[in-house]
Amino acid sequence: MTKNLRSLLITVTLLAGMFPGVALHGMEPEEAENGHNVRGLETADAEIMDKIGGYLTWRDISKLHRVSKGMRAKLLSAGIYKPIYLVGSTQSLRRKLEKIKDQDWLKGDIRLRVTNHNTNDINEFINWLAQNNNLSGRITALNLSFNQLQVLPETIGNLINLQMLNLFYNQLQVLPETIGNLVNLRELELSWNQLQVLPETICNLVNLRELNLGKNQNLFQQEFPAVIFSFENLQKLDLSRNQLHELPEAIGNLNNLQVLDLFNNPLQEEQRNAIRQMLPHAQIYS
Repeated sequence: MTKNLRSLLITVTLLAGMFPGVALHGMEPEEAENGHNVRGLETADAEIMDKIGGYLTWRDISKLHRVSKGMRAKLLSAGIYKPIYLVGSTQSLRRKLEKIKDQDWLKGDIRLRVTNHNTNDINEFINWLAQNNNLSGRITALNLSFNQLQVLPETIGNLINLQMLNLFYNQLQVLPETIGNLVNLRELELSWNQLQVLPETICNLVNLRELNLGKNQNLFQQEFPAVIFSFENLQKLDLSRNQLHELPEAIGNLNNLQVLDLFNNPLQEEQRNAIRQMLPHAQIYS
């Protein structure tokens, strides 16, 4: 069996597994069994599926593009709903997203990891995403960590279906007011920045489950940001490495809190005991 033929059969077998009951163009199941090593193909299929896992990478998408015109027509009807996970520079991601947005059969949400280290490029990329209606509503996760970001554009608020925003280890001092538009956000990672204040609009994030504010000492120098107590559904709060000497009694209002990280803060034992009493159901790391 030639290498090209075997590759085609593996792709066809993969698609058959993803869409049970859909007949493959030019090759019914009984035809595939005649003259081909089905067991070998099943093994290869399993290996491919293991690599794909629960989401599609750009490499996976490239493989799926090798199908025949007939199969592609059926994909347009059935579609693939696996999440799409892309990693790269803004230029690379933009090229890939331009192609994806025209593929109606790729119906899953999109999760991005940007590796640029340039504030202007990243902000231009976010602006571009926000202006593309075919894409902006599909972005559910945006990882901008380790990018030396100093400013986040107002247009971040246009990505209204974001569930995870990771801004870990940047140089942000403020957040745009439009961050309050991200009402579907469940996880907000802000650790290791230089935040001075949290915008009042952040209280609109009523679905927030995890908030990480570790290593933002300037944020707590004057007074504890009271807006944090408005997150009634919060389950995890990271306040580590912030030179905190005490916490307000209002911390006890976070009734759904399961984890509170206070590592590397100069809290006295009396204060730690008081926090445990205010949050009896939470695990407290100090």
